Amino acid sequence: MFGLQYTSTLSVLSALTAVSFAAPRPQNWNTIDWNNVGVDWKTVNYGGQPAAATPVTTQAQVQVTSAPVVVTSTTAPTSVAAPKPTSSPNSGSGSSSGSSTTPSGGKRGLAFNYQSPALDIFDSFSKIGWGWNWDSARAGLPDKYEFVPMMWSPSHADKFDSDFKASPAKYVLSFNEPDIQGQATMSVADAVKGHIDKVNKYADQGAKIGAVSVSNGQAPMGLDYLKNFLQQCGGNCKVDFCPVHWYGCPAAQPCSVDDDLKAFQTQMTAAVAACNGKPVWITEFQKLGSMDDQQSFVTKAIEWLEAPEQSKIERYSYFMVADGSLTTGKSLSNVGTAYASA
Repeated sequence: MFGLQYTSTLSVLSALTAVSFAAPRPQNWNTIDWNNVGVDWKTVNYGGQPAAATPVTTQAQVQVTSAPVVVTSTTAPTSVAAPKPTSSPNSGSGSSSGSSTTPSGGKRGLAFNYQSPALDIFDSFSKIGWGWNWDSARAGLPDKYEFVPMMWSPSHADKFDSDFKASPAKYVLSFNEPDIQGQATMSVADAVKGHIDKVNKYADQGAKIGAVSVSNGQAPMGLDYLKNFLQQCGGNCKVDFCPVHWYGCPAAQPCSVDDDLKAFQTQMTAAVAACNGKPVWITEFQKLGSMDDQQSFVTKAIEWLEAPEQSKIERYSYFMVADGSLTTGKSLSNVGTAYASA
């Protein structure tokens, strides 16, 4: 959802809790008119800027039904939730389509940023294998974990290239939610051109390449945007896997754990189909709500994600290593413990 500067997910949840939604329950991010929720989004700070990056003023927008709403973050790139496409992708990639991208440590990863506590709190858990931070420098990720860099937008290409030369990576994430205004914010045609011009070359350097990361908003965002991206690539984009994001119902109008789980499973099944036979990475996902509900959701979601039937979902990372989610202060929260140990 958001790869923004994260002061505290709790601040977001408390802001959303004060909002009165007119829409019937249960609902999710895709059913809300974010222009009319009564929140001054400029005061809400989500999470995801990389440590070593030069601060960049950006906006994180959660969009769903109609016009998008912008959540302004004081620095750094980040992400939110998005929509689905109408046309079927053809084989929109010049890269291989079947090879596994699962690290030796397993599917599970860490989404973190420079405000996250020291990540060695996960050291005693063997199921974490990789991490990413909306940036191209690994920052505080311990060496035991594989780091996956992200370009975020074409404007970050020079920094990405410098970081990649200093520390080559096996996998590369392209642009962050170009389907969301306030994120990479690009037309499909511009995203295709940017990917070909700026990202393709890393395949020639041995990296496997992700498509643009999309949210779970309504068309023309989300999976609809992804399908159109792959289609317009016409086989000229290097794409080995498809990163997608998902966020459940807002805290002010929560869905049950089981309803959110069903919505998550439905969306991820659709993502696998949209990726045209290539692997899917869920680089951001979260049930919004109480810590107990998040813990229950995480436990059930991981059971589903790790099942042999979900072999096409090759990596996932819960949003994120921060208060109100995977940590409390400098320690793992009950959600973080469940995520790391399930």
